[in-house]
Amino acid sequence: MRKAWLFFLGLASVSGYTLPLFLEQEEPLRFLRATELLSIRLEALALDPSEEQAEKILGDLALFAGSLEVQDPDLLAALEGALEGLEEATKAKDAARLAALSRQTQGLLERVRARLVPQMGPALEAALMAQLLLLDDGVAESYEDAAGGEEGAYGVGRVALERVRARWQSLKLTLAGQAEGVARVEEGLRVLERLFSSPTAPARFQDPEDAEQAALDIVFALAAASGADLLPRDLGEVLAKVEGLVAQACGEGSRRLALERLLSAHLLYRAYLEDPLKTLAPGLGEELDGLLAGLARKLRGPAGAGTASDFEAVRNALVQAGHTLR
Repeated sequence: MRKAWLFFLGLASVSGYTLPLFLEQEEPLRFLRATELLSIRLEALALDPSEEQAEKILGDLALFAGSLEVQDPDLLAALEGALEGLEEATKAKDAARLAALSRQTQGLLERVRARLVPQMGPALEAALMAQLLLLDDGVAESYEDAAGGEEGAYGVGRVALERVRARWQSLKLTLAGQAEGVARVEEGLRVLERLFSSPTAPARFQDPEDAEQAALDIVFALAAASGADLLPRDLGEVLAKVEGLVAQACGEGSRRLALERLLSAHLLYRAYLEDPLKTLAPGLGEELDGLLAGLARKLRGPAGAGTASDFEAVRNALVQAGHTLR
């Protein structure tokens, strides 16, 4: 999906501007989004076993596994064991075992969240909702993926929407006096709920842009009501964060932590930089996407490391991207 909302950048600048929350709180927000996506995928798998969605589980895990290994290696080992069992049960289409393992794993994920993000205020809650609505594997993107034929995507999007609605029920209690913003969020959620009204994927989908627009309306309303910056205003700030994460990955001694940083850099690139860069310089955009993905594959591989030249190639492409996006 072309992220049309990126072209709102710079149109709503304010005095006293600080970094958007998704950059300022990148690490805890990454932990929250990855564990929530894992939880969403588990619930969707229990309802409709999909090998395509099961394969994405390890990608979700890698976004926090290095940090969890540092803080609680036993908890990580327990989670990895449960996820391996889930993958096997999905391939076997064993619904009973899937349901039991899903319940067990959901409990482990609650412990992971409490370990990695012990405190979560309204602003972080709003930021998590925004990412679950707009980013890859969230509500709007899952609707488009399902319309394009991706197995299991509709179920993931529907469960994600249920999670967003549940979080909103709690968050809106903190927004007294913001009646207009609350009403706009409710309207956007109703639009999305109509798109996901069927328990299973419909035979005919509506325009996926309707889902993106409704999700965007909700995020703008959330930002106005909560006072939190939930969308980027300056691509240079996003690029600087990506460069910083790549530098951390390059200097990291732990393979898992290096992969975690690199995957986070790639996530930010795909969410906020890929579309503008591919519009302005299609060749460079494709190259940078490929370099980040290729380096992640090397870090996942048997050797568990990328070479200095791999990191240098990514850094050089990021410098070129900076010149292009200015």
